[in-house]
Amino acid sequence: MTQIVGHILTVTNNNYTVLFTLIPAMYFIALTWMYFMAPRKIPTVDV
Repeated sequence: MTQIVGHILTVTNNNYTVLFTLIPAMYFIALTWMYFMAPRKIPTVDV
């Protein structure tokens, strides 16, 4: 992560706004990923 942050800061000329925008966005991306990848309980009919 430190290398990625360093690369982003180098590319954007030490613009921390990009980082403070990307970091919270990653939480929403991870939440969405977990929502679609989590196994679902499918109700079964007992006979």
